[in-house]
Amino acid sequence: MIFVPLAARIALAAFFFAVSFLCFHLELDINSRYALHSQNNIERNRMIFTRLIVCLLVLVSLPLASSFAEEKAKTEETPITKWIAAENALLDSLPEQNQKVFFVLRNKHSVIRSIRVVDRDIKNAVKACGKANKDMKQPMNERFKSWEDSVLPVLKEAEKFLEVELKEQKAFYVSDYRHIIDLNDKAYKFSESKVQKTPVTTPEACQGLLDSMDRTEDDLLSLLQDILLPEEVVRTRVEQSQKAEDAAEEKSE
Repeated sequence: MIFVPLAARIALAAFFFAVSFLCFHLELDINSRYALHSQNNIERNRMIFTRLIVCLLVLVSLPLASSFAEEKAKTEETPITKWIAAENALLDSLPEQNQKVFFVLRNKHSVIRSIRVVDRDIKNAVKACGKANKDMKQPMNERFKSWEDSVLPVLKEAEKFLEVELKEQKAFYVSDYRHIIDLNDKAYKFSESKVQKTPVTTPEACQGLLDSMDRTEDDLLSLLQDILLPEEVVRTRVEQSQKAEDAAEEKSE
């Protein structure tokens, strides 16, 4: 018997409700479903990026017709399994504190990548809305340009800041990190390819997208400000949050 995980979904509520996009869910879906270190899984789910909605992991067991099919499923290699194996091999070689540094920097990369995806998908939605609703084309193009003018400069600063942090940290080899990130990116693309994204182009949906840009602009800028926090600050906040949760659990018992 093998266990087939169903997707956990993460979204920016207002934006994704308006245009039916699935951007953020892919990243944390992969991370939470396939992480093999239980302690590391806790660290992922308690990262400082609290504005992301972390959904529950759902597992369903499906009996297979034959042992041959089961063995084939076990040995099948995908970009996700390659990433899992490589990341867990690296984590096994690192002390706990070094693992925490890795997760902070890896999760910063994940959020930056997801925001890039959001930007791409909004652009596609704006283009589709303008094509389907000629009277909305100009206001949507103008608002999206303003949106990008606000978000993209800060995103570039976050990318530069992460690169500096990566080179200055001493918890692991930069080459090992880049190898894992490359595999993680490929796993993300593999998972994303399983989801068909079709912008909703009704006037109501397009107006909802236009109206939501104020909120999503603020949300993404807030996320990027978190990324600009030094790694040790993020890690300290995570540890404080963990202690507070543990204390609350003990008190409730």
